[in-house]
Amino acid sequence: MKQKDLVAAAEEFNTIMDFKGDNAIDTGLSVPDLKKQIKEAALWLWATDEVSSSTVAVLKQLNWKKSDFENLKDNQDPLPAFYRYGILEKQPVEEPTEPAAQKEDDTPPQEPEEDDTVIEVTEEDTEYLDKAPPVTDKEKKGPSAYGTALAIVGQDPFISYPDLCDRMREEGFDIQKKAGTIKTARSIARKMWRYYGVNGFIKDEFLKK
Repeated sequence: MKQKDLVAAAEEFNTIMDFKGDNAIDTGLSVPDLKKQIKEAALWLWATDEVSSSTVAVLKQLNWKKSDFENLKDNQDPLPAFYRYGILEKQPVEEPTEPAAQKEDDTPPQEPEEDDTVIEVTEEDTEYLDKAPPVTDKEKKGPSAYGTALAIVGQDPFISYPDLCDRMREEGFDIQKKAGTIKTARSIARKMWRYYGVNGFIKDEFLKK
């Protein structure tokens, strides 16, 4: 693995994760330190993130260990992305084996009896087949995770995803359950910010932060 490949991967992570200032990966680091920083950044990946094939190739060579995934925060869930890009392979489920001392049973297997119980499917049950479950009374009492995330990004369009999650946690949201909603809201808010800039609704000095 060449240093230029590591530098390119680090630059891509700075863009994907919106790492800026002190949070950005220093591309001038030594090769071992670059590998360490890239591994730490990759643990913030989500399955919906778009990663280039060259960066995926770098990640596949970073010698991932089980211990790398043992101390993740509540708002980190990198494994779906790792499986999606083939950085790691899903572990096959082992089939249970019979004890060695168990004798063979010549008795033919019995066919399970058919259950003729009729289960009535109500209209309430069918609602879950084609749309999300209804919002509970508890959730109705406060603002939604989506709206809250939009409001926070509206105050600071350059807020990083980890910082946004910290803010959302302070607002009382379950980051593990709402991570997808939070990330979607941030992505949409930032896209609108760029579109406003392209169309002249935001002054250039505010876009160069």
